[in-house]
Amino acid sequence: MKNISIYNEQNEKSTSLLLYVAVIISGIVIGSVFRNESCFNKITSAVLSGFSQNCTWISEIKDTFVCLFIFAAAAFVIGSSVIGQPLAYGLLLYSGIYIGLITASAYQLYGKEAILPVLTTVLPRAFALTSVVILAAKEALRSSSYLFSFYLHGDIRENKRISLKLYLVRFLVIIILSLILSVVSGVLYYLRLMANRK
Repeated sequence: MKNISIYNEQNEKSTSLLLYVAVIISGIVIGSVFRNESCFNKITSAVLSGFSQNCTWISEIKDTFVCLFIFAAAAFVIGSSVIGQPLAYGLLLYSGIYIGLITASAYQLYGKEAILPVLTTVLPRAFALTSVVILAAKEALRSSSYLFSFYLHGDIRENKRISLKLYLVRFLVIIILSLILSVVSGVLYYLRLMANRK
C-alpha cells in the first residue's frame, strides 16, 4: 500500500508539471500570435531594449531579477487567497505570453540577426522565468487549496496544514533562486557583449 501511495503521489506530481508546462506553452503561442497588439507594446519594447549595446550586463541582471521577483511576488499574493487557484494558472499563462511576445518580436524586428540576442538574452530569461513561475505557482496552488479547504470545512487534516513560516521560507528560496538565475543570465549577456567586440 505504501508503494502504491508513493507511485500515485509521483504520478500526480508529473501530471501537474505537464499541466503547468502546457499552460505556459499555450501562453507562448498566444504571445507569438498577438505580438502586434497595442496592449503588449510596452512589454516588448521594455524587454527588447536589452538588445541594445548600451545595455550593460549589470542592468541585465537587475532587469531579469526584477522580472522574476514580480512574478514570484504575484504568486505569493495569489497563494494567500482562497480563490488563488485560477489566478495561479492565469499567472502561468501570462508568463508564457511574456516569453512568446519577446521571442516573436525579436525575430520580427531583427530577423536573422536576432538569433544571438535570443540565445543569450531571451532564452536564459525564458528558462529562468519558467522555472521560477512553475515553482511559485506550485506553492501558490498548494496554499490556496489548503485555504479553500479550510474555508469550506473549517479544518483540514494535520498533514495538509501549511504554516505561514514554511510558506515564507519556500518563497525566500524561490527569490534566492531568482537571483542566481539572474546572475547567470547577466553572465551570458556579458559573454555576448565580449563576442560582439571581437
